Amino acid sequence: MSESITVVGTIGSAPQGHTTQTGRHVTSFRLACTPRVRDRETGEWRDGATNWYSIAVWEQLGRNALGSLRKGERAIVSGRLRLRQWEKDERSGMDAEITATAIGHDLKWGTAQFAGAPRPDRHADAGSPAVGDEQAEARWDPRPLVPDAATGAGEGPTGPAPAAAASGFPGAADGAGDDDEETPY
Repeated sequence: MSESITVVGTIGSAPQGHTTQTGRHVTSFRLACTPRVRDRETGEWRDGATNWYSIAVWEQLGRNALGSLRKGERAIVSGRLRLRQWEKDERSGMDAEITATAIGHDLKWGTAQFAGAPRPDRHADAGSPAVGDEQAEARWDPRPLVPDAATGAGEGPTGPAPAAAASGFPGAADGAGDDDEETPY
């Protein structure tokens, strides 16, 4: 079975890069997706059941992911889903594997700066350096961007608001999503 899927979750293992016998690069890691569910009786939010996905990211996308992603960070992964049954000794189970076609940080939980990866096949006008010649370096800061009250412009990462920090989820203090039965974070 193979179909498109997009999942949002927490990187549960350190991304590992490998080269196959045919010389192709692949980066792999595990992604944990735990929905937040509101208990209708108590009105409190709790964690739902966690789904685990094995992620494979090939070639340049995989090299970029290896240089950008870390265990514990929130990520969004789109790709092709494949479910595989497995058996080992007396145990058996199902593994959900995603071959990623797009991947990035979940900006609901922090800020990121993008730096284009080197692309030697694309050049600017004669006499200009190749587009992307600068070293690719993506940085991710898990603290939310808090806008300046006077201008509405972002001042930079300053950490969560005190009420949001108490619940562990940004926006918790303003009641966002209170009417939702389930929310993806």
